[in-house]
Amino acid sequence: IPVPTPTATQVANAEKNGREIHPKNFFSFKESCPRFHGALVSIKDVVTFFKQSSLNSKLTSTLKQEVATRWNSELIMLESYLKAASEVQNLLLQNGKINKLSNIDNESVKELVDFLRPFEECTKVFSQDSQPTLHQIAPWFHKLHQHLEINEDDSDELKLLKGQAMICFAEYCKTSTMHYVAALLNPKFCKFKFASEEKKEEARKEMKQLIMGEIEKERDQAGKDAGHSEKPRPTDPGPEAKKSRFADIEDSDTEENSTEIGLASSSDLAIAEMNKYLDAKLTELNIDSFLIS
Repeated sequence: IPVPTPTATQVANAEKNGREIHPKNFFSFKESCPRFHGALVSIKDVVTFFKQSSLNSKLTSTLKQEVATRWNSELIMLESYLKAASEVQNLLLQNGKINKLSNIDNESVKELVDFLRPFEECTKVFSQDSQPTLHQIAPWFHKLHQHLEINEDDSDELKLLKGQAMICFAEYCKTSTMHYVAALLNPKFCKFKFASEEKKEEARKEMKQLIMGEIEKERDQAGKDAGHSEKPRPTDPGPEAKKSRFADIEDSDTEENSTEIGLASSSDLAIAEMNKYLDAKLTELNIDSFLIS
């Protein structure tokens, strides 16, 4: 999130060349959020001191250092400090280093932790390699956008941080209609409570077009197969299958839903099933069956 603030020379050159400086580049984490910045810098220093002085081994829950190349390591560092805060204070007091905590306000640390946690959860979800995650992109986009909205009870620095984060989010985080189609195919999101009416309509329209396209392909292929198929050789039918005692009252394999909706072809049934799904309530859907499919 911290982005270098442009110098006066850079601003002058940009104006001279008719270029605009992106709004995010006018944000300085150190200047805009001195309380947060001071806590972060001081905690890094405390963690370094504890590791170099072997005091870390005396803690019930050890401190973790931030690693710039690792996802969410700043959050991990902050959480490790909060878990061991009282023990850290006692050990620093015993070693005459209590001044290292002078810029650390535990409430500020908690604010930062609460701000960063949803991003950690999101990165873990999309780091999976054994399950599809396409259907979660649109819901997560909505959740993170909602998380970055400024609330009245936010501190002044948190409001500034959220404002900067929202600018970056708008630039780097994009969704397409296909992400909403994927979410629509998850029965838990079938009603699209998180999406605007415009997004709902676009996703439903795109989904119908995709399914209709597949149905047309099947119809074309069936027509080609019928035109080139050879006359089957007569085969021995074998012994006649034993007729079920309930054959006269059982549903056949191909008549499911057809008598109810007055349709006979598989393509018409597919379209009817799609519409039934889009109009169904969550309680009417067999979620486990849909997810397995």
